[in-house]
Amino acid sequence: MKATFKNNAPPPGVVYCNLRTSKAQLPEAHEIPTLVKSEVLTALLKNEESPRFFVQAIDFPAKGTGGIYTERFFESYLDRMNAHPFGGNKLGHAWPERNDFYTVGGKIEKNGSSESGTVYFKIFVPAMGYETTNSGFIRDLEAKNVHFSLVTRPEYEMKHNKKSGEMERHFVKSIGNERNDAVPFEGGAMQQQVNSKSHDYEQAKSLIKNGKVDYNSKADGDEIIQNGQVTYSALRRLAANADSRTPELTELVSLADKKRNNRRSKMGDEAVVTKEQALAVLAGLYVNGLISMAQIAAGVGHNAATFLRNEEDKANAELANSIRQKLGEKPMDELDLLLNTRKENERFLMQNAVRAQVGAEKIKNAKGEEVGNRAYEYAMKMCNGKVGRDLASTLEALKNDAIMHDLLAAQADHTSEFNRIEGGGDKKNSLAAGTSAAPAVMEV
Repeated sequence: MKATFKNNAPPPGVVYCNLRTSKAQLPEAHEIPTLVKSEVLTALLKNEESPRFFVQAIDFPAKGTGGIYTERFFESYLDRMNAHPFGGNKLGHAWPERNDFYTVGGKIEKNGSSESGTVYFKIFVPAMGYETTNSGFIRDLEAKNVHFSLVTRPEYEMKHNKKSGEMERHFVKSIGNERNDAVPFEGGAMQQQVNSKSHDYEQAKSLIKNGKVDYNSKADGDEIIQNGQVTYSALRRLAANADSRTPELTELVSLADKKRNNRRSKMGDEAVVTKEQALAVLAGLYVNGLISMAQIAAGVGHNAATFLRNEEDKANAELANSIRQKLGEKPMDELDLLLNTRKENERFLMQNAVRAQVGAEKIKNAKGEEVGNRAYEYAMKMCNGKVGRDLASTLEALKNDAIMHDLLAAQADHTSEFNRIEGGGDKKNSLAAGTSAAPAVMEV
């Protein structure tokens, strides 16, 4: 029996533009205009402390997969960024889409009045990809070890090539499915087959059973059988990928893991698994989504709680029990009530202290009408949230506050602990009666 492991087929009409990378001097990323909408870029940059941008350049007209890519095509391609950012997969073309990075801008530089020139693309690479960190991918980009391959659903015109005598397709417009995926270095300069890798399941199974498994090599491709052995890293990556995972791949991973675990110790015939080996196997299964913490706990049995608990967990449990003993079965509700009560008490004490210093909330004006005490309002604003020594210090400072002096002088509130001395007239009545007076002087 043979089983084929591959990605889904691309949408109808999609073309991969495997184009040669330009040898032009690359400009800085900030020199390339951003073409996606501002709200789109804001969403992409959310939580990015140090956004990383890279530049890709392609000369045109370019002979690539399927035909000739013209200036008109690239103008249309850049215009499509107004509709959406172009997602990209760091592991190549794949369907359904998995976006590890995004092409967000670009520009065209023509060679004079001719129809040739260079198109530049501005690529944003976040710290985290679709499923895994982008740190290794960013390192390869900085080392100029990555090329890109455009994806499009194009429109074209047929033109006669006078030199070859053949009809050629000239792509003139992009009408959908735009992407810009990463491919291996110089992969954009070659014809590239995508979504066509298949593996002989029975052959892989036979190799694993016979111990022909390379557990150490780090394979970048998707070929699980290399040099007559099953490459474990490629097998695990395919099995962990939501787009390529199949029951057959999962079974192969399980078989390879069992084979490694059943290696015989030199000390005897009985299989011996060291602690390091067991932890390595568990880590591999967990990271690749083949086992959960719940399954590990179930395997440990009734001692799982002890197995998973550390000293910090134990300390937290003791703290929680202590709080529950003091505050009851709903400690958070009780704590909220205590905090609210404390805030109310603190505000009550603050109001009393302010009243004692500048008078009540309401005072009577010269006509005997009750009006708001502006000195009280100002003091409450300055004392808001203050308690204890902070409150006492603020109240003391208000005694020499110029604004407070003016407010008290204007309303002549003699219930305050301040003594007011006006120049001329009756000390108690001249200001209250609205008569003219010299500028107020305030003393404590």
